[in-house]
Amino acid sequence: MPVDSKSNELRRILVVDDSAVIRQAINKMLRSEFDLVLAGDGESGWEQLSADNRISVLITDIEMPRLDGYAFICRVRAADDPRIRDIPIITITSAEDEETKARAYACGATDFITKPLNAAQLQARVQAYLGFDRPEAETVATGDDVDELTRLYGRKAFIQQGHRLFPGGGAPVALVHLAVDGFRKLYRQHGDEIADRILVWLGRRLMTFAEQNVLLARIGGAEFAFLLANFGREQAVSLCERIRQSLLESPFADGGLSIPLTVSLGVALPEANIADFDQLMRLADHRLRYAESKGGNQIGVSGLEEFLSPEELVLVAPEDNVLLSTQELEEFAAQTPISASTGDAPVPAELVSVDRALALLKEGRTGVLAPYLDVLVGSLLPLLRFYVLDRGLDPSVLLADLEKLVRRSQN
Repeated sequence: MPVDSKSNELRRILVVDDSAVIRQAINKMLRSEFDLVLAGDGESGWEQLSADNRISVLITDIEMPRLDGYAFICRVRAADDPRIRDIPIITITSAEDEETKARAYACGATDFITKPLNAAQLQARVQAYLGFDRPEAETVATGDDVDELTRLYGRKAFIQQGHRLFPGGGAPVALVHLAVDGFRKLYRQHGDEIADRILVWLGRRLMTFAEQNVLLARIGGAEFAFLLANFGREQAVSLCERIRQSLLESPFADGGLSIPLTVSLGVALPEANIADFDQLMRLADHRLRYAESKGGNQIGVSGLEEFLSPEELVLVAPEDNVLLSTQELEEFAAQTPISASTGDAPVPAELVSVDRALALLKEGRTGVLAPYLDVLVGSLLPLLRFYVLDRGLDPSVLLADLEKLVRRSQN
């Protein structure tokens, strides 16, 4: 039961909805775990929020008289008082269209739930934003274990817990290392205060994914990590994909400011060559950096970076602005690799990029390209066959026609 550690009282939740039925329904769903304060419109909700410094989470409807949910959220996010400005806001509405959802997030909503309400879902969402009080999260309220900005676990405590959960023989623990893409640029563009608000906001968003047996920490500047007890590869990757998609759909919003964010993630699980938790962290970090090197907004899970040379990584890198999905990464990792004729490390044929190969050819790096010619040409055969049939060409003059086509495209 979430209790204020200072006063030993239930955490207080403000519910704002013009429907008395909905207000009472939410009160019934949450009153055993929280202290509820109810208001009938945005103006009344604002008065309650301004006067009561014990309110920890705000739940608001959208369609309301006097001050609707959009204006109410915007007013909260523009408040001078950080207690009000940074409060988690769960938006509840009967509307299911994406426009309503996008507008609520743009105003500054933290989360979004549609009617009819589900008691278990609502309780879980509220608890997530008070997650550092839950036994499952095990986040301590004081001391060096806590990150002062986000109130999540800090790096030291995270590593301690990791060693505890990862005995020498290897335990069913997955580790996810996450970083905000381009955060230094955001910092330079918006300054300290907005950068800090982004990290606090992101920490709260990530807490919604910190269910039972999941530990979340801020382990670096714009870097977070999850410890996933009793998680397999598929579960860990699924969690990463949900986080990635959630941030794509919901940009950071602060008053009139809206900043799209993407993240890169690295996933590591105990493997034969992983002897301790420190090695597991290094593997997750390696996969995170690999995801970042490919343009960000990706999940590093395939392990390709561990056996490919730097030159081969150039070949397998995706085309500019084309991102590999989680499913593709998993499928590629499972492919039977082909070996280069030079005896170098193998590379899955499906990952060879034609654009990268052409770039290498233009640079005169034919030695790197040569082992993959059969694969590259084979991938182009369906296109060449279609070209011949569509143009009614004689295959014997195909090369001559192709050279003319190239010359025309260059003029």
